[in-house]
Amino acid sequence: MPSDNPPLRLLIAPPTRLGTQFTAALAALCPSLGEQGITVTVLEGGTGPMRAERTAAPGYTRYRSTQPAADCALLAALEAPHAAILLGADSLSLAAPLLAAHIPVLLRQDGDQPPALGPLAANRLLGLATGTEWEAERLAALTQTAVAVLPLALPPRLPVAKGGPAVLILSDQTATGLSLALALAAARPDIPFLLPEAVPVVAATLPDNIRLVRDGETPPPIRLALLPQGSGCPPWADLAATLSAGVPILGADAPLLAAAIGPAGVSLPLTAGLPAWLAALDGLMGRARPTVSVCRSQGARLLPDAAPLWGNVLRDAVRRSRALIAGTL
Repeated sequence: MPSDNPPLRLLIAPPTRLGTQFTAALAALCPSLGEQGITVTVLEGGTGPMRAERTAAPGYTRYRSTQPAADCALLAALEAPHAAILLGADSLSLAAPLLAAHIPVLLRQDGDQPPALGPLAANRLLGLATGTEWEAERLAALTQTAVAVLPLALPPRLPVAKGGPAVLILSDQTATGLSLALALAAARPDIPFLLPEAVPVVAATLPDNIRLVRDGETPPPIRLALLPQGSGCPPWADLAATLSAGVPILGADAPLLAAAIGPAGVSLPLTAGLPAWLAALDGLMGRARPTVSVCRSQGARLLPDAAPLWGNVLRDAVRRSRALIAGTL
C-alpha cells in the first residue's frame, strides 16, 4: 500500500563494510521501508574508484569508496539524503560533512556504553540510537538525552525449536561462564546439552552428555537455553530466536541480559554458586518453567515490527532538524 508520507531518502554508513547478518536484515527491511516512501543508500568502504551498485533489495543502493570519509560530502550532494544513520562509534568520522550539510545523523550502536562524541556532542543534529528498548533506556539514563530504537531482525546463528529435552549453551560465553555451563552439564549427566562448535573448547575434555553442533547444522529441539555470562553485548538475535520459539533462558544478572530475559527465565549472579544454578536449571526444566506465551511475548519485544519504528524515528529526526535550522526549537 502506498504511503501518505512524503518520500524520505536515508543514508546508512558503517565504518568499513556491512556485516553479513546486518546486510541480510537490511535487505529484508528495505521493502517495508519502501512502502513508507523511504529509500535507502549505503556507503561502504571498498577498493577501486567510487562506484554505485544496486542490490537485489528494492530501494537499496550501495556505494563503495576507498575514502568514504572524503566521499561522504560528495554523496550528500549527489543523493541529498534527508537523514543518515552511522553504525558504531568508528563511523563518526563520516558525521562532520553530513552535519555541515544540515542532515540529521543518528549514531546507532550496540550496548549501553556512551560513545565518545568529542566536539560533535554539542551538535544538536546528532542523536543516538540502539537496537533494543533496554539499551535505549540505559543509554538515555547515562547520557541524559533521548535515545531512539532502531531494531533489526538479525538472523540467529543457530535455528531454535522447542519440544526436546536438551539444553542449548549459547555461543557468546566468557571463559568463566563457559566453565559454569560445563559444570552444570557434568552435574546433570541425564540431560543432553548442546554446544556450538564455534565455542573454543577441547572436545575430548567435555562431559559425555555434551554434543557439539556444527556451523550450519540444525540442532535438535531444546527445552532450555543457557547463558551464564555473556561476552560483551548480549546476543540479541539468538535471544530473540530462543524466546520467540517459546524456550526459556537461564542467564546471568548483567543488566541488559537480565532485562531481555525478564519473566521468560531466571537471571542469577555468576557468584551465586553451582548449587543455586543447578536449582534454577532444575526448576526451568520442570514445573517452574514459564509458559510458552510468556517466552514468546518477551521475544516479541526483541523482534518488534521494525519498519514503522524506523519510519517514525527518521521523520521525527527530519522534523526536528528543520525546526533547529529554522530557529524554532
